[in-house]
Amino acid sequence: MTDMSTTTPTTIRRLTLPRPSFPWLAIGATLAAICGVMGNAFKMAYVDPYASHGRQPVVPDDDLEGRDPTW
Repeated sequence: MTDMSTTTPTTIRRLTLPRPSFPWLAIGATLAAICGVMGNAFKMAYVDPYASHGRQPVVPDDDLEGRDPTW
């Protein structure tokens, strides 16, 4: 035990790993894109069929196949 050096300092090196960061910006952009797509889908399904630019002509009941009998 006399051959052990007590004058040499023992250095303890700790491994410093980077902290895991949460990608807030990417998640926010993804949620905004999902909300935009869902909004467009609801608009296309529920608003656009009723928002026409004018009145559509009413097809008479006797012409069920959509043909014009005066043609």
